[in-house]
Amino acid sequence: MKHYGNVPNTQILSLPIDGNGSDIPNGALIGPGVTAGTNMGVFALAAASGLDAVGIKHGLHDFSEVGDSTPESAADFVKGSIIALLPGHWVEIEYDLTSVITATGASTTSTTATSLEDNIDGSWLYYVSGDAIGQLAYVTASASADATHEAITTAPAAGDTFIKIMGLGKKLLTMNSARTKMASTAAVGTWTATVIKNQIRYTGSKGWEDLEPGTHHNLQGLNGKNVEFRAIVSPHNLYLGQ
Repeated sequence: MKHYGNVPNTQILSLPIDGNGSDIPNGALIGPGVTAGTNMGVFALAAASGLDAVGIKHGLHDFSEVGDSTPESAADFVKGSIIALLPGHWVEIEYDLTSVITATGASTTSTTATSLEDNIDGSWLYYVSGDAIGQLAYVTASASADATHEAITTAPAAGDTFIKIMGLGKKLLTMNSARTKMASTAAVGTWTATVIKNQIRYTGSKGWEDLEPGTHHNLQGLNGKNVEFRAIVSPHNLYLGQ
């Protein structure tokens, strides 16, 4: 993820980092360590909820090259660059096309999945595999693990997989484990951030385009067009500027 648009007076902070023996990728959301005897007193990957996120990692934290901060042993801190996030900042975050939900049943106008969350009206489903691969569907209603969408050309089948592109104004989202992309889970997410807009980019598009039902519903063959999706979101409960 990264800041969206021009952010005046953006600060890059040099803060002690602990990757728990692993790399932290560029663009990962960072928060304060919360585990006594491990990373409390330094900064690490943000919690899944994004609670108290301080900013976005600027550049790779390469554990093999620099190691980690070890506050529990009074060792020197290993510092890394973090782009500060303040209330009101917007960030862009791509949807992870490898984090998918499996359909248990479907038709040209409906997709069901075990424990699929209710009230995702205004969201989108993009089919990553199966009969409906490469199609994009706009959700008009959802309840009881069933999402009703405008008709698409090819009916999905049970076992097809899809990602969930969250509707505008949704505030409970999911990040992947690296805290760099938006993940898809059937259940309600725990990351508190508000979706401001969703965008699509693919071979033949005019760069990033805002998703609009009249334009993008029932697009076909996107799997062969290097398709990407991203959300512009406003994170809540930030560490700075409370």
